[in-house]
Amino acid sequence: MAETISQCPARLDLSFYRGDTVGVTVKIPIDLTGCTARMRAARNGVALADLTVGDGLRITPGSESIIEIAPTPTQRNAMFGAPASYDLQISAANYVETWLAGQVLILDEVTP
Repeated sequence: MAETISQCPARLDLSFYRGDTVGVTVKIPIDLTGCTARMRAARNGVALADLTVGDGLRITPGSESIIEIAPTPTQRNAMFGAPASYDLQISAANYVETWLAGQVLILDEVTP
């Protein structure tokens, strides 16, 4: 199920399990053709992980574009521990806007 974002920045807290490969899907009501996205997670002002298109983020453009947030194992390990703050920005030629912000928490898996 995808979260639908209608205004920005929207607050969306995220949680992922270490070892999982699935992510969170977000619908954005604009066409993101030609756009890129980036996300940074930080704790106490220290950057933990940067996600970009092809490295933890995927954009499927359309009239309602879809962004999948699926941190890699390396990114999940870097964010493991106490909740971290994050934001996700969409950018094009002369356009940068923060669409999502919140807390991200990486949980330890129970099943090895």
